[in-house]
This record gives sequence, C-alpha cells and structure tokens, in this order.
Amino acid sequence: MELEHRAYWAMQTFNFDLKVPCEKRMLQINEMDEFRNDAYESAWIYKDKTKRWHDKHILKRKFEVGKHFLLFNSRL
Repeated sequence: MELEHRAYWAMQTFNFDLKVPCEKRMLQINEMDEFRNDAYESAWIYKDKTKRWHDKHILKRKFEVGKHFLLFNSRL
C-alpha cells in the first residue's frame, strides 16, 4: 500500500501523464511490426527469385531403359 502511495505521489509531483509514454511505445511497436513485415516480404521475394533461377538452370535429362547411371549418394 505504501509503495502505491509513493508511486501516486511521484506521478502527481512530476505531473507524469502515462498516456504519452503508452502512445509512444505503441508507435514504436507498430514501427517494429512494419519493419518485420517488410523483412519477411523481402526474404520471401529473394527465396522465390533464387528458386526460379536454380530451376531454370537444371539440366533436362532423358533416361532410357537398360542404360546405367550414377545416383547421387547411392550405396550399392
């Protein structure tokens, strides 16, 4: 109880309005959310472009019945 009284007294002494810091903090949180969303979108675009580039450079191969070929990491 005494601690609450001291906090109330300190706010009254300094005429401290809690609304201003709350609004400022909300603006900071919104800016951080926008930054995170932009980073997420940029990463998604980069991943999509990289995937398309790699897919474009994959060589097409035709496999015929009876021919031998090596498998990647195959264990015989």
